[in-house]
Amino acid sequence: MWFTPLFRGQTWRDLWVAIRRLRRDARARAFVLRFFGLVLAALYGTVLVLTVAAGLLGHKGFTAIAAIVSICIVSIFLVHQWRDRQEARAAPPAVAPAVQQEMHREAFLLAILLNRAGSERMMEKELPPDIEVVTRRFQREQLVRHGLWDDLSSAMKDLLLLPNGHWSQEQKSTAESCWEFFIVLRWVMRLDDSLRSLDRTPSYDLVKTRDIIARYEVLKPGDTLAPWDLRPVRDEAYLHFGRLWTEAVARGLVEDGVEPDHREQAVRAKGEIDVDGGSNDLLIDAQTLSELSDSSLWYLLRAAIRRWEIVNFLIPWLLEEQSGDQLRLFWSKAISV
Repeated sequence: MWFTPLFRGQTWRDLWVAIRRLRRDARARAFVLRFFGLVLAALYGTVLVLTVAAGLLGHKGFTAIAAIVSICIVSIFLVHQWRDRQEARAAPPAVAPAVQQEMHREAFLLAILLNRAGSERMMEKELPPDIEVVTRRFQREQLVRHGLWDDLSSAMKDLLLLPNGHWSQEQKSTAESCWEFFIVLRWVMRLDDSLRSLDRTPSYDLVKTRDIIARYEVLKPGDTLAPWDLRPVRDEAYLHFGRLWTEAVARGLVEDGVEPDHREQAVRAKGEIDVDGGSNDLLIDAQTLSELSDSSLWYLLRAAIRRWEIVNFLIPWLLEEQSGDQLRLFWSKAISV
C-alpha cells in the first residue's frame, strides 16, 4: 500500500536525520516534503472516511468506524512487521551444512575475542576491591570444553592468555576492529534481522557476543542467507569505503602507498564536493563526510573496509561444499598484524 512506509522504523530514522540536515541539504528538504505529503494524504483519507461515517451513521456510527480504522492501522503495522520477518526467513537454505557449522564456530570465537576486549575496556576503570575478574579463566574453560582451544592461532592464544587487565591499547583496538566481521556473521546466520546501515555511526553491543557464547551448543545448520543476498551489501560497503578513503587521502591522513597523482585526484574530488556545499555528499547520521573529525573519519573508514572485506570473502566462500579453515585464516589476519 502507498502509506506502508509510515510503518517502517527506517523511515522515521531517516526523517530525524533529514530534519537535522534541512538547512544544508537539498536532498533532506526533498525527503521531508515527500514524507509530510504522505502524512497529509493519509490524514486526509482518514478524516474523509470518518466524516462520511459521521454524516451517514451518526455519533454511534462514527465511534464504531473510528474504532475500526484504529484497529486497521494497528493491524497493518503488525502484519507489515510480521511479513518483513517472514520474508527474511522464507528463502530456502542455500549454504552447505558443513559451511554453516564452520560459520557458527568462527562466530563463537569472534564473540570470545570481542567479549574479552570488552572486559579489558571495563578494567580501564577502577573496580571495587571485592570484584574478581574471571574472564580469562572462564573463556579458556569454554574453549577447552568445546574442543576449540588447541586449534586457535598463536596470536589468539597469546591474547587470551594475558592476565586480565593487561591488554595494551593497541591490542584492544585491534581486537575491536573485528566487530564488523562478527555482526556480518550474525546477520548471515539470521540471528539479526538487519545489518546496520553504513550511513550511521557504528554502535556495538556486547550483549550480542554473550548471546552467541551462551547459544553456541544449540546452534544448528538451517536458515542462512544466500551468497547473492550479500552482493548489495558488498557494493554499498565498497562505495562508502571509496568516499571515506578519498576524504582521508585529501586531508593528508594517509601517507604510505599513495601515489602523488592519486592524492591530487582526491584533493580535487574533495574540493568539488566542498564547493557544492556537501549537498551531494554521503551522510553519516546528520553530518556529511567533509564535516567529520579526523578520528571519526578513521573509525568509519576502518568499519567500512572491514565490512567490505568480510562480505567480499563470504560471497564465494558460502558456495563451498566442505568446511575448512578458510574463514579462520581470513579473520585471524586482523589480529596477527
